[in-house]
Order: sequence, then C-alpha cells, then structure tokens
Amino acid sequence: MIMGKRALLDVTVDEDDHEQRQLSNKANVVGWICALETEYVAAQVFLDEKHAPPESVATNDNNDYTLGRIGKHNTVIAVLPGGEYGTAAAATVARDMLHSFTNVRIGLMVGIGGGAPNAKHDIRLGDVVVSVPQNGLGGVLQYDFGKEMQDQPFHVTRCLAPPPPVLLTATDYITHVVHPVSDVICGICNYADTHKNKKWQGYAAMTAAAYAKDLLRGIPANKLEAEKELSKQVEHDKITNWISAPDPSTDLNKARQLHQPGTGQWLLLSEQYQLWKTARNSFLWLYGIPGCGKTVLSSTAITDLCDDEETSPNLLYFYFNFADVEKRSTEKAVRSLIQKLRGSLTNIHLLVTSRPVHDIQSCIETWACAEEMTSLQSDLVAHDIKAYIETQVQQIKRWQAKPDVQRLIATTLRDGANGMFRWVYCQFETIEKCLSLDELRRALASLPPTLDATYARILKRLYPEHKSRAVRLLQLLVYSERPLRLDEAVDALAVEPTSEARFDPANRMPMPQEIVQYCAGLVSLTVRFKEYLLSDRLKPSMGEQLNKRTATAALVELCVSYLLSLESPVLPDRVGELYPFARYSAQYWSHYASVVEKCPSSNHDVLATVWEFYACQDKFRQICQLSPLDHPEGYHGKDVVSPLYYASYAGLPNSVHQLLLMTEADVNSRCGFLGTALQAASYQGHLDTVNVLLEYGARVNEQGGHYGNALQAASIAGHEAIVRRLMQEGADVNRQSSHYEIKSALIAASKGVHAAIVQMLLEYGADVNRLEKQVGWAYQDDKTPKMPVEDSYVAG
Repeated sequence: MIMGKRALLDVTVDEDDHEQRQLSNKANVVGWICALETEYVAAQVFLDEKHAPPESVATNDNNDYTLGRIGKHNTVIAVLPGGEYGTAAAATVARDMLHSFTNVRIGLMVGIGGGAPNAKHDIRLGDVVVSVPQNGLGGVLQYDFGKEMQDQPFHVTRCLAPPPPVLLTATDYITHVVHPVSDVICGICNYADTHKNKKWQGYAAMTAAAYAKDLLRGIPANKLEAEKELSKQVEHDKITNWISAPDPSTDLNKARQLHQPGTGQWLLLSEQYQLWKTARNSFLWLYGIPGCGKTVLSSTAITDLCDDEETSPNLLYFYFNFADVEKRSTEKAVRSLIQKLRGSLTNIHLLVTSRPVHDIQSCIETWACAEEMTSLQSDLVAHDIKAYIETQVQQIKRWQAKPDVQRLIATTLRDGANGMFRWVYCQFETIEKCLSLDELRRALASLPPTLDATYARILKRLYPEHKSRAVRLLQLLVYSERPLRLDEAVDALAVEPTSEARFDPANRMPMPQEIVQYCAGLVSLTVRFKEYLLSDRLKPSMGEQLNKRTATAALVELCVSYLLSLESPVLPDRVGELYPFARYSAQYWSHYASVVEKCPSSNHDVLATVWEFYACQDKFRQICQLSPLDHPEGYHGKDVVSPLYYASYAGLPNSVHQLLLMTEADVNSRCGFLGTALQAASYQGHLDTVNVLLEYGARVNEQGGHYGNALQAASIAGHEAIVRRLMQEGADVNRQSSHYEIKSALIAASKGVHAAIVQMLLEYGADVNRLEKQVGWAYQDDKTPKMPVEDSYVAG
C-alpha cells in the first residue's frame, strides 16, 4: 500500500449538460467502479466532460452508469446497487460493465475506507491509500483468505492480480514521492476502529477521485489503446484458473535432496536414454518395484534435461504424490502439463516412470515398442544402491573406526536389497540401535527378506501402549484428504471417543516431535507437515485396521467426538489456536461418514455419535460457522443450515432418513445457499439422498436457492441420473426461475456444457423458443438446436 498526503482537488465541472455528446459504448476505455453513492457523486464531479447516457446495455445489466471524459480517455463510471457491499457485488458490477462496454482497457476501484496508523505509515483522515504489487502479490488482498502454517508467517492465498504496466508507470510525477500505483484507490475516512463516523466520507471520496483523475491524465491515449481489453483478459483469467494446477517442483526438490552424488549415471549414459533424448516424438517407460528408486532416478533425468540448453526451455514434468491430495489425479497432471506449455510443441519426448502394474503396462504396450521400455532390474540400480549404502554407513558414528564392521553392514545390505532402496532405508533404523558387535551381527542375520516382511516387523515391534495411537495415526495418514499439520495430529491422538470427556487438552503430547515414535520407520516429519512413507503394501500387514470401512468409521467417531468437545462458544478466529484439529474435523467428517453410511447395520455406535452431533444444536451451529458447507467463493452469507440440509448436501442418505423419521424436520424448508435439501442433494449429485427426500415428500418444483430449483441445480452440475429422476417425479422442464442469468434447466445445462442433459431435456419437452435474450442460439438446420453460445461458452 502507498499513501499520498493532502491531495490537491482539481475540480472541473461540465457546465453545459444540454449538449452532451452521444458516444458508442466501444468509445469508453476506462472503467471506474464505486461502492457508495458518495463515491459516485465525487467521481462525476471530476469529469472534464460529461457524455450522454448509453443508448443500450447488455440484457440483465442493472448498473447505473455515468459516461464522460477525463483527460484524453472516455470513462464509464458505475456504482454498486444500493445496500450491497463486498467483493461479490463488486464483481457483478464489473462483469456487467464489461458485457456492455467491451472495449474497456483498465479498471479502477475508487472510494473510501478505514486506515490503521502505525509507526511506518502515519495514516491520517483525508490521505489517499493506493495499492502496489510487492512480494509476488498484486497489492490488494481479501482479508479472509489466507492460511497460517506452524512456525511460519501468515501466507496470503487470495489477492488481486497486479495492474498492467501502463498503469504502474502512469504517474511519474507522483512516484517521485511514493511508488507506482495499482488499480485500487482509497480515501481514508476513519481509523478502522470502533469510533466510526461519516463526517470525513465526502472529503475522502473527493481526494480519492482527485488522485484517480491525476492518474488518468498521466496516461497517453495510444498507450491505453495498446492495452488488452479487460473483457478478453477476464476470459484469459477464467481459462488460467480452470487449468490451475499444483507445482511439481516441490517433489523434484525433495527427490534431489535424497539423491546421492554419482548415482543414476547409468541411465544418463544408456543408449535408450540417449536415443529418447534425441529422437523426435520419443517415449521411454522406466518401471520397477516399489522402493527401487524411480522417483530419485527420474529427478536425475529431469536435472540432466534442465542443464541442457536445448531441452530446458520446453521441459515438462509431473510427480504423482500419495502425500498430496492435489497430485493424485490424472486431471491435475494434465492441467500441470498444459500450464507449463509455452506454445505449440511438435517434437515431444515423453518419459514415464511407474510400477509394473498390469493396467499401466497393458495400456503402454498398445502403442509403445519394447525398445521404449526399460525395467529397473536390480543389476541396473545396484551401483546406485551401493553408493547410498556406503554414504549412510559412514554416518553411523559408532562404527566409523571399524572399517571391517562397515564392510559387513554394507555387504549384508547390498546382498539383501534386490533393487529396493526402500528396503535398505528401513533396515538402517534397526542397525543404528545395535550398541555392540554381537547385537549387530544378530540383527544383520535376521533382517527381513522382503519389504512386506519389513513393514510387518515394524508393526509387530510397536510398544503395546503405543498400538492404539499408532493405528489411529496410520488410519489418518492413509485416508486423510490432505496432509495433516503436526498440531492437528497431536490433538487427533489425544481424543478418547469412549471416555466421558472425549477430548482433554491435558492429554496432548508434551513433545509433539516425538509423534514419529508411534510408527518409527513408517512416518517422517518435514518442516511443514507429515508426509507418508507408506505404500499399499502396508495394508495387508495391518489387516482389518486399515480396511477402508473400518478406518473411516474410526475417523468419523474421532472427528465428531473432537467437535463435540469444543467449548461453546469459541470465536472462529481463536479456534485454530485452541483446537487445531477442529477445522479438519469440521471439513471432512461428513466425507468419512458417506463411506460408513453404505453399511449402517455394522456401525451403530458410530452413527449414534453422529446423531448426537445433529441433536446438539449449539455444537452443530458452531461447526457450520467454522466450516461453511456450501459457501462458494465470494459468498459471505451468515445463514446456518439445518441438519437435514447438511446431511443432504454431504450425501448421507441414512442421516436424512433418520432426521425425517425421528424429528419434525421440514423436508421443503429453505436455509442454505442452494435452497432446499433436495436442491442441495441434486446439485451435489447424491442420487440415493434425492430418492429419500422425494419419498418423504420433497416438492420437486420448489423454487428458491441460488440455481432456482432442483432440476436447474442438477442440470448445471451435470448429473444426468438425477435430472432423469426429477423428470420422472414430475419436474417442470420449462419452469422459469428468478436467477439473474440461469432462467431454465435448458440454460443451466447449456451453461455447464452438458450436451447429454440438453438432449434429455429436449426429449422431455424443453421449449427452445422460451429463451432469454442474454443467450444466443445457433441452428444446424431449422429443427436441430445447438447448445447456447455465451461470451465464455462455445459448444455445439
């Protein structure tokens, strides 16, 4: 943020309103948005020339516009609807403005706000605060979007994109005092404390508008015309956000940290690798058993390619990572690769590493030849394993003066490795515990022969008093929806679902770092969070305890028990401090419950705990506020949903059945963002829940909610089975809603680009002639309609 002191008000008022010029909408290149009427009045005062109102605007554009000129730039000014405030309302105004004024090149948000003085910035009433990009952020952040990692500073996760260079360099005469400006300008009218008043609002609005006028005067007309239209930039941003993907470089860096110097050279020098690297459109598959070093080996290849001037600019890579929920799906991988592309690449070299799984192998063999496949047999990686063993043995201080003992350790591990780095890694913990030579010899003689046997031995050696917590920790790690923070895991282990208190802070581990001792050899700590060193080979060793149904039932009881133990009330901003595991529990307990509900007869105790949670109104309300179930980005509603709505949205048909059977819950009540329970279940795609609600009398054509009715909600979300079920139940296919842009199910399906649902709705009698003006229709012939074409959707 930057501040300007005591702005000079240069006011030019248009004297002759009777001769206002009428310009086309495309003549306006500057968009100016105000939040309050006071700001709107101030903006109009600073127009050098006022123009006639627009002759036409886009359908459903309800903005109030004033047109005029500032310097050499034609400007359109809009104000938020009366009584509305916040990012969602501002975004709606901006969107509608760009639909009506498609040639706008830059946007300004000009108005008033509060200032908090400090030693660095002596903010006073009437000062002007302007955003500037710094530290990788655009200069404006949304106050409620960010995250705090343990022992790390607060990290902003949502901010305004930085402005174009033409805006940053526009006011050289101002930047002599401060810094280049961004696109949010705020006059200070109070000190952002409890002593608020409106006395300074008018003056603050004038100073902000004066600054904005000076800014625009400093931009040459040709520079502004050279900027890309904001409407096109919005479309570009939509595509960028759609393909947003996780960063694979974090996995590469971790793999490089594990790399031992000199290892992996056999691959780089191999004929197959050299051919793959130089041939056009080449492919190479490296496959090997778990623990043989595929990840580290691939990082060696990536580093080699990064060091090559020819391959480095167009290098793409991705790591599937069990420890990161963002890196488990093919969709995320494709998005990551697309995002890294910098143009059309006609010469691609594709390197893939994996286990020799039948599904993967059979697929690759349909289009790759034998010369493009390399099995990481033990003899190929033996040199790398030998180098790793020698490095690790040298670090055992106890035997550094005994080279014969070091050779014994190295030889034993090398002979038993069978190409598995992971097996070698797991044995070092046992070796390091040996205090004498005879202990070491016995340990080396009894090393488990396989990785499965190694895992089984680790679990067998758990202390009996550690067993229950070790099992819970492994259940959490295997089935968690995201990596757990250390403080979250500590609280999770302190929960006792069968005790009266359930959770007592006094039962927390006094030294959290010792949590790895519960599962030594299987779990490790990083600076930010725990990651897994588990594989699917661990599950057979754990038997029933890591079975998905058993584990998720335990996790439901764990999360709900923790939530029921929260003191009431606790301020939302203090929950993370007092109850670190609360947000995770509130966000994911219902996900685990959806698995448990598929077999309710064997989980009576767990479901009884869930029922207790529904019945405890204070706790339920507190959790809804802690982790809003259905609030999309930009929605700041304060409504608290009912247990019925909650269970319907989460897809818990057994809970829905019990709530309707045992309570007086109104199946058609509206309380959430989506409206009724039926609308919530329809939008989320929970067919079983939809069927239960319909059996209990849910009205299929009930209006309300964000998408108007259940049919429209299911149509825009793309749930064909639910659309068909609702139509069979008597849903009105042509029912019109009050939604600002989605007036019917046909429009909803078209906007979601769901061709099969469009066809289904037409078969059920959707009237293609009852269409809104905001959607254009194209026809292949007189009878066959294509899908609606909007600014941001093209299909057909």
